[in-house]
Amino acid sequence: MSKFVACLTLFAAALLALPAAAQTCPNGSDVHYQNDVLPQVPTQFTAVAVIPGLCEGEGCASVFDLSGPGPQTLTQVAAPFTSQFGSVGAVATINVVVFDNVTFNGAGVPNMSNKVFDLNQDTGNSIQVVDGGLNVIDMTPYNVTVTGPKFAVGFVMNINPNGNCTSGFPSNFFTDNTACAAGKSLIRIQGQGWVDTALAAIGPFTLCGFGAYNGQWVIRACTEPVGNPLNVTVIGSPAIPGQFVQLIFNAPGHAGHLYVAGASGSINSGIAIPPHGTFPLDYDSLLNLSIFSGGGGIFNNFIGTVGPAGTAPGLILLPSNAPPGIDFYVAFVTFDPFDGVTPWGISSPALVQIQ
Repeated sequence: MSKFVACLTLFAAALLALPAAAQTCPNGSDVHYQNDVLPQVPTQFTAVAVIPGLCEGEGCASVFDLSGPGPQTLTQVAAPFTSQFGSVGAVATINVVVFDNVTFNGAGVPNMSNKVFDLNQDTGNSIQVVDGGLNVIDMTPYNVTVTGPKFAVGFVMNINPNGNCTSGFPSNFFTDNTACAAGKSLIRIQGQGWVDTALAAIGPFTLCGFGAYNGQWVIRACTEPVGNPLNVTVIGSPAIPGQFVQLIFNAPGHAGHLYVAGASGSINSGIAIPPHGTFPLDYDSLLNLSIFSGGGGIFNNFIGTVGPAGTAPGLILLPSNAPPGIDFYVAFVTFDPFDGVTPWGISSPALVQIQ
């Protein structure tokens, strides 16, 4: 009999006040994914629901819509793990799995046949998680790519020494404690495989209707384009004050589209442009000058139309009193206000240096 069946009566959500750990992407040009309603960067204690009935060998997964064209590289994921009554220093060992091109049939059954990464199988390793929030996992060493249009990030519980399948595991994966919604969260049940949490059932009892599960898994992920074809060629950098820097905005496939470029002193978090992705530049006074204040005579041709060859020119005229030793970044977006099919293009950032 499935271990999940054995502990069904204890598979009930428990609320706690959790100072949920933040999960931010490692690069400003990354796209952030989450299905839960919790803030990306919580600023206060957050109520979540621990699912104690999930046993060893079972798991949780979130299905995401890939933002922008693929393939894209998975740069980071975050696994939710905490305890019912607050952090008690509990630990567990999990596996990380990634599925690409996830689909659902008419009955809502997910097709998880295209597994592109399995940490246990591919590396022989596992990940130790600690209770208290989100456990951030760097995926860059594994070169995992997804093409979409949907992909899934999942975690399978390997070893959980904090309970058993008869009485439950008070330290376990958790959700955002909201309503169940189809097509977003999956659960791996022994004897059944991966099933949609909104439709999952043990015998005559649905997990959501029975009160054994609620909400969306608090799973996070980040991707970045593989070899982003939209980029900026910088000519004349490093430059000295009073000189100019030439730019070429490379946007193949976007000929005739409008473009808007900007400059910023940092690329930490970027600016979200849902559902197209994240503009890699942070908002600061330099971005305001380059985009919203007409460039101030410094940033030229930062708004225009991409030419027939898929490129557009830009020019930076550095003031003679520009402070030396300053680095900043430039990037651009392309869009067609009359085209509802072609997504916005978002370039990678390029570095400009002043000597």
